[in-house]
This record gives sequence, structure tokens and C-alpha cells, in this order.
Amino acid sequence: MTAAHRTLPMPSVVQVTNLENGRSVKLRINDRGPFARSRIIDVSQRAAELLGFTRQGTAKVLVEIVEDESRRLSVAALAGEAARDAPRAAPMVAVKAEALPGNGAPRLPKTTAGRQTALALPRDVNNDTPSMTGTPASDEVVTRAVRAYDIFVQAGAFTNFDNANRLRARLSALGEVSIAKAMVEDTQFFRVRLGPMASVDQADSLLELLLANGHNEARVVID
Repeated sequence: MTAAHRTLPMPSVVQVTNLENGRSVKLRINDRGPFARSRIIDVSQRAAELLGFTRQGTAKVLVEIVEDESRRLSVAALAGEAARDAPRAAPMVAVKAEALPGNGAPRLPKTTAGRQTALALPRDVNNDTPSMTGTPASDEVVTRAVRAYDIFVQAGAFTNFDNANRLRARLSALGEVSIAKAMVEDTQFFRVRLGPMASVDQADSLLELLLANGHNEARVVID
């Protein structure tokens, strides 16, 4: 129950929802990827089975960071690294002291078969590495309400409407182009989008065309 993401911290926990059937699972981010620009996340085989898109290979998904569990997972991981790097303590032993005989020759404690004995505290191996609390439960699927979602190819996002409108005009020959408004941290953005697309394959082809023509910020989005 793991996944790969290009930018999210490792480790962290995300809730991935298949927008086509409402199935949702928690996954642990433990790798980097995907490297295809039209994909946002790669999931493990088991996760794809539970989300219900193994046969089709791709799906429209919503990815949400689970902040509390990700924070606990990060703290546990840091604690584990610290425990591995910490020097081991010297073993604790019981020391028996006796007065020296009058001739100054040391007298050792009683031994068994010629060997000195000592008491040592056993190391608790169960606490050697902290448990990874906050990890997602495996194979746990929840269902969310499903609504209609469309696929778009976003060519760019601008804070200036005139810049967005100029790009919209240049791309109008490729199909239906619209400008969508969005607020990001109190800043108004104008997003130039083509679509909706009829299929993921059509979105992929258009994305490749835009990237080849210098629109490096282009990406596939679900709305």
C-alpha cells in the first residue's frame, strides 16, 4: 500500500480517491515518480486493485495529504534514525568489593569453572527501533460520493488576465480554450485550459504537443 510522488515528503501519508468509482485508500509515499508529466502519482499493484483501475491502467484521482498521520510518521522516522545513530551504552554490571588481604595480594570473587561471573541487564530488543506509529492501515477501503469530473490540459496560469487571454487566443486553433479563475493564498490566478478532453489518451497527446512547443508548465488536471 505505497505510492510514488514527485514532491511530497518521504515518508508521508496520502488519501487517494478514484473519482470514477469513489473508492479511497490511504497510501504511504516511499518513492519518487511518476516521471510522465501527465501523471500525478504512481500507486502499488495492490492499491490499484483496491481502487479498481488495474485493467485500465490509469484513473482520475484526487490526492490529499493526511497531515496528522504524515506528521507522526515523520517524527517516528526521525526517531528511528536517531536511535540507529546513537552510540550503544556500556553494559551495566554488579561490582563486588572486598578488602585486600594483609599481604597485598588481590583476592578475586568466587568463580565457577575458573571464570569470573558478572550480572548484566538485558537489552530490550523490542525498543531498539521505535514503532512506525501513524502508518496507514493496509487494504482499508472507504467509499466517497462520486460526481462528474472532466479532464483538462492546463497550458499556463497567470496573475495578469491580459497574458492569459493572449495565450487563450494563440491556442484557440487546438480546440475549446477557457480561462478559469482561482485564488491561491490571496492571489488571483487565471488558468488557461483546453478541454474538457474526451479521454486520457487525448489529454496525453495534447499535453505532449504543448510541451514540444515550449509550454513547459502545461499539465493534465481534473476538475
